[in-house]
Amino acid sequence: MIRREGSYRTEMRENMRGGQGKIKIEHLWQPEEMEHRARLFARLTIEPECGIGFHEHLGEAEVFVVISGQAKMMDHDQEVILRAGDTILTSESGHAVEAIGDQPLIMLAVILNHLQKENC
Repeated sequence: MIRREGSYRTEMRENMRGGQGKIKIEHLWQPEEMEHRARLFARLTIEPECGIGFHEHLGEAEVFVVISGQAKMMDHDQEVILRAGDTILTSESGHAVEAIGDQPLIMLAVILNHLQKENC
């Protein structure tokens, strides 16, 4: 299946999870298209000084991949700076993200469901 640039379902969220500003979310794939193995597979665009507030995903893991710009990320109790090419995996710990610098932050975000292993 192919989905072309410009055909993604797009939404704008304001003050997402208590963060500042607006976040553009482009849903690259829907959960049902991925057989519900992931709840979110999206490209996020966050303007400088805007971000997503601190929150948790119980029973899920979230992966962020920085495409361009810079992010200040809070992962549980650790603050880190991420740049293009960096990735972070959060799993059932609180996290937040803020765009820093003078360029928009563009990231891929994937929220994965924790799957229980079947007994062999």
